[in-house]
Amino acid sequence: MSKKTKLRVQLVQAVQIPSADDGQPAKKWFVRRFADGSSGAHLLGLSFPTFGGGSGKLLLPMSVTTAPKDIIEALIDRGANWPNDGDQQKLWTAQIIAAIPLQACVISGTSGWVGDVFMFGKVAIGAPKGTYRVHEHLIRGTERLAKKAETSDTWKRSVAQSAAKSSYAAFAIMQALSAPLFNFTELPEGAIFHFGGRGSTGKSTALMAGASVYGAPHPLPSWQAGERGLHERAAANSDLQLILDDTEKLPLTSRNRYHAIASIAHTLTDGNSRAYAQIVEKGLPQLRWRGWAISTGPDVMEKEFAGSNHTWTDGDRARWIDVPVPNRSEGGIWDRVPASEGLRERGKRSSNLFTACKTAHGTIGRQWIRLLQQQRQIFAAGLASEIDRFVEKACPTSAGVDSRVAAKFGLVYAAGRLAIRHGLLPWPKNLPLRVCKRLYLRCLETNGGLERALEDAKANLLMAVQDAERFPVVTNSTPKLQAGFEGYRRVKSGNTELMITQAAFRNAVGSAAKGLLRQLQAERIVESGHGKRSAKQVWLNVDGRISKHRLLVLDYDSLLTALNGSG
Repeated sequence: MSKKTKLRVQLVQAVQIPSADDGQPAKKWFVRRFADGSSGAHLLGLSFPTFGGGSGKLLLPMSVTTAPKDIIEALIDRGANWPNDGDQQKLWTAQIIAAIPLQACVISGTSGWVGDVFMFGKVAIGAPKGTYRVHEHLIRGTERLAKKAETSDTWKRSVAQSAAKSSYAAFAIMQALSAPLFNFTELPEGAIFHFGGRGSTGKSTALMAGASVYGAPHPLPSWQAGERGLHERAAANSDLQLILDDTEKLPLTSRNRYHAIASIAHTLTDGNSRAYAQIVEKGLPQLRWRGWAISTGPDVMEKEFAGSNHTWTDGDRARWIDVPVPNRSEGGIWDRVPASEGLRERGKRSSNLFTACKTAHGTIGRQWIRLLQQQRQIFAAGLASEIDRFVEKACPTSAGVDSRVAAKFGLVYAAGRLAIRHGLLPWPKNLPLRVCKRLYLRCLETNGGLERALEDAKANLLMAVQDAERFPVVTNSTPKLQAGFEGYRRVKSGNTELMITQAAFRNAVGSAAKGLLRQLQAERIVESGHGKRSAKQVWLNVDGRISKHRLLVLDYDSLLTALNGSG
């Protein structure tokens, strides 16, 4: 007997049980022992014929083996086609109990990580065939994962290369790749990244690029589902990209729309379905998942909520992350193409990417998951530093909800960097930073983050420039400085000037650097350089070598007045 046959015998046993009609031949029933993927508790699994020629499945706690009448009642409730005689039912129930295999097959209530195994729809990546499976109620939500077309090289060439010209399509791909990494982080909750924009901007095309990572991208899964349907879909896509296209398809009335959306955002990102009464829970068990979603809609939710009575809180913003998409006249999702490219050419790009996604999909995601399994400990150990690296570059001075949101963009950034490093994405190394930072700043435009960042930047700059060790007062017209200096102050014609390197200015104020510099220029606090440049060339003696350096030159007293007045 082969190893494969032995394994099947251990995991499932067949029992021949006669039907209710004595004229019909006995039919096979299949008996399995399952172990719950979360709790480890053992369960009895039965597959059996039902009246009318159908088939049924039953999952019961293993404790029912001490109370056979519970098994009989459950089978009758499910319409099992077996003898009507009570004594015969007791006899065959005893046969079922005797046939329960010693070895358990793990059954998972979600897709995604179950220990070191990854449940990818019906497929358990990293486990022998037949040893793991998902609950029956999740299978429909994973059907698109079973579909793949063309090779990974074709996907890289036709989908990934095209998507690199759009921050939104590239982000959707990296967001898909980041989903299995979420389990390795200490992020307090998941996220729904929402592309909002009116008209034909290419939002759904961007989602298709992300959807092509793991399976068939068309038709895109939409928001058109009830509460339980969304929860089952979230469980079916746990540790995978949860795709939710077009918020207009949400079956909500205008009366409860905003409260319901906020509630949905919290439920999907917190990862727990509603707990039902015990009598209901038999048919609707409580579900759990890790939610990492991407969405589209005709507008960013922050803007929609502005016209309602519901207050959009920082908790909402941290979970539902609005990313505005430029309107069609501004190029839509195609923000990384030459400005001279017209609307027709950009429309053609969307059409080509749409076709490419339908033609090549579902290959790169499987490779990515196998890579994560092989190097799980290495990836998990380095993930926090990758996220911190992005946060430091995108918003080094921010805190609160902005830093919380930045960390989630940081996970997407980390996935992109890792995928490029291992040859799964054919992109330049700097693309993940450019894309994620750009969309993070777009996010700040919608939720008041730019205003908060600007106020934080002013406070941080005020603290920095008053530090005499970092910005000493010098009297020599060609001051002697050491490499790595940040700047200095000097008195010229009775006025104090602050000379600060552009790097020191950016480090002090973070993501608000451009906005704050423009404001200071408008108030004529910054002295313009040659050719209307922001910085001026200044002769300096650095480590004994005299050379020109570009510095921002600011009127120190006016700067202090402007920064002190910000609070």
